[in-house]
Amino acid sequence: MQFSERMAHIKPSATLTINAKALELKSQGVDVTSLAIGEPNFPTPAHVCDAAKQAIDEGFTRYTAVPGIPPLREAIAGYFKRAYGVDVAPDCTIASNGGKQSLYNLCSMTATKCSSPRHTG
Repeated sequence: MQFSERMAHIKPSATLTINAKALELKSQGVDVTSLAIGEPNFPTPAHVCDAAKQAIDEGFTRYTAVPGIPPLREAIAGYFKRAYGVDVAPDCTIASNGGKQSLYNLCSMTATKCSSPRHTG
């Protein structure tokens, strides 16, 4: 199989490389606080675990809409209203599997092949 030219330019994830190094140091007994990946350093709260178990028991195990399920998007909009006083329509929110994926999607939609960062200052 021949891969696209774009694949030749992809480098290993710096985030995962740093995290691997932190894990290596931890395995050697070094006290490391890694800020490399977005993993929390505390257990998942019980109410979150309970809700996940309930969703599985109720058969909520299929793929969801790319921007997120409507109730979650409504909750996100409500959070922005309560926390920041900003009215955001639920259809203007996205719940993704992570920041990198969202940034990749954004750049893929907006950047063209000839786009490049420019310093204007």
